[in-house]
Amino acid sequence: MKRCPCEYPQTRKSLIYEYYRPRLDQGSLDHEKLGWESREAQFRRFDVLLDTLVSPGISILDVGCGLGNLLDACHMKNMEVDYTGVDIIPDMILKARQRHPDAQWYCCDIFSENPLCPRTYDIVYSSGIFNIDLGNNPEFLLDAIDLFLTLSNQYVCFNLLSDRSKDQEEGYFYYNEDMVVRRILNKFPLKKHNITIESDYLENDFSVIMRK
Repeated sequence: MKRCPCEYPQTRKSLIYEYYRPRLDQGSLDHEKLGWESREAQFRRFDVLLDTLVSPGISILDVGCGLGNLLDACHMKNMEVDYTGVDIIPDMILKARQRHPDAQWYCCDIFSENPLCPRTYDIVYSSGIFNIDLGNNPEFLLDAIDLFLTLSNQYVCFNLLSDRSKDQEEGYFYYNEDMVVRRILNKFPLKKHNITIESDYLENDFSVIMRK
């Protein structure tokens, strides 16, 4: 599939900044700063990745890394990984780098100016970047997966808010699993058994694992 680069209009970039900036200034706990309902829910999303795909020494690109909590989760499980985090918000990267100076960090929008080389990472992972309603979420998700598959040499894994959630809030985008499979995942030249959907860890969320 030939990728058509996903260009964020400035107004949509502004939506992301407007969502996170007040939380960074006001929240006291990491999950509050990042807009997660709880630390437990945030780390359950990580567990889908860590309990199925991650082994010592594997390389991970964390897109939308925030404060680097995925690396915290790896350390909690005594998993030493080759970790790279990327986020578009400078304050996020600054705090993440202060916590984990030995990891690799990028502050950039890889969807408009990508400094990363193809097939560099064993796993390309993303948690939460598709949650804010940007006005073009299905198109953004399609282009993002295309880029993730280019950067990965083994797996792509990401999570989405589910439309089965009983507590849907304004400003977020909720995805239907069947729609994601039919309209998005089926566009990629992967065999059906190379795509797994995990949906039993949280009521309002599901994760997609794609193996190249």
